[in-house]
Amino acid sequence: MYNKINDFKTMKLIIFFLILNIYSMNAQEEDFFGNKMIQLSDKLFICDEKVYDRSWPEERSTWRLYLKKKGEKDIKLLDEATSSSFLDDVSIETPNLITAYKKGKYIYVFLYKDRKAMLDIYYFSEGVNFERTGYSLHQMRVGSVMNFGGYAYSVDIQEIGNSHYISYIAARALVDRGSKGILRIKDGDVSKIEIKEDSEKTIFYPYRIKEVEGEEVSRKEKEKIFHQELMKQLEEKNLLVRKDFLETYGYINERTNDMVYYIFYKTSNTEKTMKLAKYGNYFINHKPKFWMMFADYIEQPLLPEYSRWNPKK
Repeated sequence: MYNKINDFKTMKLIIFFLILNIYSMNAQEEDFFGNKMIQLSDKLFICDEKVYDRSWPEERSTWRLYLKKKGEKDIKLLDEATSSSFLDDVSIETPNLITAYKKGKYIYVFLYKDRKAMLDIYYFSEGVNFERTGYSLHQMRVGSVMNFGGYAYSVDIQEIGNSHYISYIAARALVDRGSKGILRIKDGDVSKIEIKEDSEKTIFYPYRIKEVEGEEVSRKEKEKIFHQELMKQLEEKNLLVRKDFLETYGYINERTNDMVYYIFYKTSNTEKTMKLAKYGNYFINHKPKFWMMFADYIEQPLLPEYSRWNPKK
């Protein structure tokens, strides 16, 4: 059964990439590949700046990533690069800021560079001095834009409990299957969520919650509905005694399917790790079904591609 599920996952993923590739390279080209300014706090912004020299036949670009405080002219340079390519390939050679957020002394930056979907973490120990650690989430395949199209890199960020959960997808639409997943990030540590579907602790059964369907349902309303449904299902499956309650919970969507929800929760403050319920619409035996899965999972630590112990050359 799981082979059939995975076959349909792959098919849906390829179709998604094709559509997203056309969308990002045309209708959203200026927004996706243009200069960006993202607010990290009340006064702090992270910016990427691209300057192009489109002299035919070779195109060149200069890219800078920097921090800027509101009302100040000075900037703090974080990274920079120069690129050159022929024809229209400058867009896939030039680094590109996707999104970012700040937590404490850490700034987490999702960006495309060196043909990779990257997560760079900047740790500011004292003042303006920082250490950088980089994680590769996906290696894009080589090939020209004309023959193989552009790339897709999309990220959602949700704070649940004392951690941030990241849902991402990255690929070059016509040359690779891409990578997707859910990450948990806390204090500079990054791990990937891997569900153990064959575990005896995993409970899986058909179930549908129609109240969360529809664009008009807000996130706040969905959280309230999921809270009620989760309590109900936990009690019915004898996974929660009546005196317990959901201490901490929240959800994040799968990037390739907004009808798949990863719901993280705790039933006690003494629990060290979150529990996971995965709800959504899956293809099973060639038919879509809604299901609820109380999942056993592991957190697989990601190894950095470069850090202060292994600096990028």
